[in-house]
Amino acid sequence: EAQRLKVPIMTLTRREGITDIGNYVFRSYLTNRVEIASLVKYAIQEMGLIRFAVLYPDDDYGREMEQLFRDEVLRRKGEILKVTSYQTAETDFADEIKSISDLKQSSHAEKEGVSPGDENRPDMGFDALFIPDSPERISMIVPQLAFHNVMGVKLLGTSTWDKPDILKAGTDLLGEAVFVDAFSANSFYREVNDFTDMYYTNYSREPDAVEALAFDAAGIIVKSIREDDIRTRDQFR
Repeated sequence: EAQRLKVPIMTLTRREGITDIGNYVFRSYLTNRVEIASLVKYAIQEMGLIRFAVLYPDDDYGREMEQLFRDEVLRRKGEILKVTSYQTAETDFADEIKSISDLKQSSHAEKEGVSPGDENRPDMGFDALFIPDSPERISMIVPQLAFHNVMGVKLLGTSTWDKPDILKAGTDLLGEAVFVDAFSANSFYREVNDFTDMYYTNYSREPDAVEALAFDAAGIIVKSIREDDIRTRDQFR
């Protein structure tokens, strides 16, 4: 409707293709595709990880993130060695974890690109495990990974991990886990610190990603109107 009326609209949505509706439709949000692209790029280029396994919930979100992750890893010449799903009502993940653990039959030392000292690490047959799920379910899965002696691998997650509850799992596996989000209140950037302080002063809590992105969207709009002397909808677009 905004496109039909030629009213510029700034959306806060993950929905893919929203800006394809027309040239009056904009987005200020992190899409699942961009999120996974950033995560995989960091894992491969910065962390030097090559071999990946995926454990994902058999729901719409899990299936979408697994497919995006698989496509991006392969695009960047990484390997997807194992993909295992689980039902969202499960609380015992032993069978799925054992299925992934079978990968340890391969030898990491035989692979190219082994960093000094890696030969002394336990080799599970893969370098990282991607789990796109909520903190509540991660808190159930991660202790079971430790119980079944899954060690020496990096855990990778999505923005859903960005909650303090994730630490309830209380295992060393989470100590070096990596996930991506659009905002971190603990950023070292002055602008972020200023925004976080201002938000806390007004609402007695730290902002989350949605509030930060909403603030950015409003800032873009106000700055454009004030500095560019906008008088019409088309000028604003």
